[in-house]
Amino acid sequence: MPEYVFKHDQNLGSLYIPFYHYFMTRWNDPDVPEYELESDDLIYRDSAGNEKRREKYNDQESEIAPTKCS
Repeated sequence: MPEYVFKHDQNLGSLYIPFYHYFMTRWNDPDVPEYELESDDLIYRDSAGNEKRREKYNDQESEIAPTKCS
């Protein structure tokens, strides 16, 4: 598996700055749910960080039965 490390430098042509801004925007976005490992729940929060609702995580890919190739 490849691993990517972005080094912060002052080069405005590097990809660090746009990736960092995108990451921070997504990280702080209340519309993106958190995943709780212990209960297998998705936790949705409001903009203040308060919990709005929980849903059971439903992994669609693991529920699909493998198909036979002929």
